[in-house]
Amino acid sequence: MKQKPKLQQFEGEFVVVPEYVDGGFGMDRVLRGDMTDQEWKRWTLVSSVPEVTRLIASHRKQHGIDGLHTAIVNFLREKGLETND
Repeated sequence: MKQKPKLQQFEGEFVVVPEYVDGGFGMDRVLRGDMTDQEWKRWTLVSSVPEVTRLIASHRKQHGIDGLHTAIVNFLREKGLETND
């Protein structure tokens, strides 16, 4: 069984957090924008870290999609990672 990544693995790397918008019908859209393939791969790994998935689920439950990008960026910065914005 493959282990989930940990945030410590990404220290010293720049993490680009995509924007989230309401896609309707209960689905959210993740806007990759001009992220490179490497940035997108890093983001998909970071977003699978249990702490980050819990943050995303909690934020969506309490606030919906509004402000999710900012909440993720602030969380990652608190954990010592470099992010966009």
